Amino acid sequence: MLVATITLLDAAFVRWPIPPAWWDLRVAQMCCYPLLLMVTAYGRWSAGTAHRATLWASVLLIDGAASADADRANLPVAGLGRVGGESRPLSLSHR
Repeated sequence: MLVATITLLDAAFVRWPIPPAWWDLRVAQMCCYPLLLMVTAYGRWSAGTAHRATLWASVLLIDGAASADADRANLPVAGLGRVGGESRPLSLSHR
């Protein structure tokens, strides 16, 4: 439950009133990593070992964020599409 809540926090972190020169979604996602570390540390402190579900969820969350960043880097610029090898603006009209 905590890891699921932490996955939603990147949207809240992006909305913090910090100048956008370096504050973007990637940095907001990185702010979630210490929270995952604290959940793991608490599990280790209270039970003597970190729970497998917490470890797997943390690894999948970090890997998913890295994959999303890689996919986002390959997206075309909004409004442009590749048609027949050339870049031209997309239009809604059919010609």
